[in-house]
Amino acid sequence: MNELIGVGIIVAIAALLMWVYKRIMVKHTKMKLGVIQVLADGAVVEAMNHEINPSSDLPFDGSIIASFFASFLVMRESGVGANYYGLLSMYLFKWELAGIIKTKMITDAEVHLTFDDTKRPTTEVELELYEVLKANDMFGAPGMDFDLLHDWSKKMLALGEATLLETKDVAFDSKDRIRFTRQGYDKSLGHGSFEKYFRDISFSTFCEMDAHRQERELSFALLLGLIEEIETHVNSNQHVPEVLQIANRVAWVL
Repeated sequence: MNELIGVGIIVAIAALLMWVYKRIMVKHTKMKLGVIQVLADGAVVEAMNHEINPSSDLPFDGSIIASFFASFLVMRESGVGANYYGLLSMYLFKWELAGIIKTKMITDAEVHLTFDDTKRPTTEVELELYEVLKANDMFGAPGMDFDLLHDWSKKMLALGEATLLETKDVAFDSKDRIRFTRQGYDKSLGHGSFEKYFRDISFSTFCEMDAHRQERELSFALLLGLIEEIETHVNSNQHVPEVLQIANRVAWVL
């Protein structure tokens, strides 16, 4: 009996440590406002947090992949890597809405995930991610083994880079390093504007939105690591819409 109690305590401590680790990772993967950026033409720019105005406009005209790569460029200057936690959470959110996966909250720090074998993603990048995650049983384990996602991760960065090169939001500098153009940098400030807006949005305002808008805003909230804001809405209100509950659950699967 004492051994069982000891094992239970160890499991509980491990779950708590993982919960704390995820919180720390979320904080480190949010946009780094105030970081100095060098543009492709050599100009030096910096936007401080107090200079960013809140806006409900979705960054980069609602492009997830453009926003993902743009956030990578911003965070790169402060020594932080790409926010794969946010990107993966966004895909899990999309998949559960489509009935491809199902999540269930077990404890405050544990979420159980199951796959529906009758449904699969349709796009190439999503299908590749889906197959890697399912084949390696990567959910429910202590942390994500991103080594298994190395090829997919590189592909996503390359896709984001190509997208922003096409729109001329990034370009190569004189040393052949990819950097924002002036217009791309201005667009990247939309991340901070959306974050400020989403942090202050009321629960009643969110509930008044149509379903499509709710899904879009929550997708970007997950991508940008605004997990605490989502969780606060869920824990502080009754009759929470299912879409908000799903966003809260998938945020803590990884």
